[in-house]
Amino acid sequence: MAVHPKSERSWGRFAALAAGAVCSLLGAWVLAGWAAHWDLLVRVGTGTTAMQPNTAVCFVLCGAGVVLAFRRPRYSRWCGFAALAIAAVTGLEYLARPYTAAVRMAPNTLVLFLLSATALAFGGCAR
Repeated sequence: MAVHPKSERSWGRFAALAAGAVCSLLGAWVLAGWAAHWDLLVRVGTGTTAMQPNTAVCFVLCGAGVVLAFRRPRYSRWCGFAALAIAAVTGLEYLARPYTAAVRMAPNTLVLFLLSATALAFGGCAR
């Protein structure tokens, strides 16, 4: 059974839009938890470490960038640049004060956002 190329693209598009939306909603959920001082929303799972606000903002920006990439590539790039700036500042903070008990995103999360935000900011969106 052959699959029509257009239907493959629509499923891929749907998957990307859904992943971007879930990513943004997760970040917004955590930011709402920080604003309301509600620990249940700040921790994604029971017994887990709280997600930091800058991490949540990067989730919102990267998710929004993926969603916007299909209709508004320019805005998608701006989301990527903003997330890249936040991740870069956090990386510089790690380099300047590596052993400080500062409130910041985890190093592996930092690398994830540096890579994904770079892809959004500098990656072209072919139509």
